[in-house]
Amino acid sequence: MNVCDGCAVHLRLIVTLSHEFGISTFNVLFDSLAVELNKRMEAYSSVHVMFGFLTQFRSMTHDDVKKCASKLVTTYPAEIEVFRQ
Repeated sequence: MNVCDGCAVHLRLIVTLSHEFGISTFNVLFDSLAVELNKRMEAYSSVHVMFGFLTQFRSMTHDDVKKCASKLVTTYPAEIEVFRQ
């Protein structure tokens, strides 16, 4: 083995270690991103369950809108003033 062969082996080792570091770093970042996105999706899902009808009421029946609105008022009685006719 000459000096160039030793350099080539050393260079391959550096490339391999660099590649492994990049992959492991990417995996950690990707896993963290996936966890955080799932947390936000769950949070927004509960908001959508409660308030989603406000963007879909035109395609809902009158009774369904009343049910959703009643649920909203029941859930947030202090924040929502109810006007009855």
